[in-house]
Amino acid sequence: MPDSAFSVLKPPVLERLEKEGFLEASPIQQLSIPAILRGENVLLIAPTGTGKTLAAILPVLDEFLEKRSSEKTHGISILYITPLRALNRDLLRRLEEMGRDLDVKIQVRHGDTSTSARSRQAKSPPDMLITTPETLQSILVGRRMKEHLRRVRWIVVDEVHELATDERGVQLSVALERLLELTGVEFQRIGLSATIGEPERIAQFLAGTNRKISILRSDEERGLEISVGSVSPTHTSKPTSQPSSSPTLESTPRLLPPSSVLLAQPMSGSIMDPCPGSLERKRKRSFRKAGSEGSSAQAA
Repeated sequence: MPDSAFSVLKPPVLERLEKEGFLEASPIQQLSIPAILRGENVLLIAPTGTGKTLAAILPVLDEFLEKRSSEKTHGISILYITPLRALNRDLLRRLEEMGRDLDVKIQVRHGDTSTSARSRQAKSPPDMLITTPETLQSILVGRRMKEHLRRVRWIVVDEVHELATDERGVQLSVALERLLELTGVEFQRIGLSATIGEPERIAQFLAGTNRKISILRSDEERGLEISVGSVSPTHTSKPTSQPSSSPTLESTPRLLPPSSVLLAQPMSGSIMDPCPGSLERKRKRSFRKAGSEGSSAQAA
């Protein structure tokens, strides 16, 4: 691990990686971890399955733990924003164990969050909150939640290319500027994106006005080795002494081209959706339900 970007992380995070068996950083992690530790605003661009989430979260947690060791922290320090509630739940499932090991409280907040859970967050906020653009807008006006948001120092926006191309991107930009007024200090901005054609445009959307941002790109592709088996039809005739020309089971390992594998995978950070167009319908439903979250959040 001495030549890996992981080697610059502090012992608590490093031990957690070793427990999971991560000994070598992926190319996007090699690029991003040092830059994020330097405090740069960054846009990470890499294909699906190349470790973008860890590339962002590991250095952020590393910095948060260092900050917590030197000063008292109370409130939400890290905001992780995704376009869909389904992505929020998936991310929480993936990060919960890491949070427990590092003693970092990670919770989710969206339109489906129960009233009791919202009340608990208002009384005892998490260190890291996973949310959506609509919910961020609504809790910014909540009496107690907006006080907890004053402590935010890191923002991670997943699937930022999805948000930058529709009206929800405007909503997010406004929310981030309102959050900046609340914190009174600049927070670090980190965007995660699949391979895109206009990275400069997406980076400028994330950074806003008069802020520098680095674009870190990795074009690595990860293949998949599978076995393809075929079973011959069942014959009812009596067996003969002559050997069959085709075996009853044939199993042949094949290495598919990475491009073929990517066609069978969901978009970066998303879930596999068997119903064509359902991702768009989920996005529209999430946008329409923002009002219901906003009305209840103001009491928190």
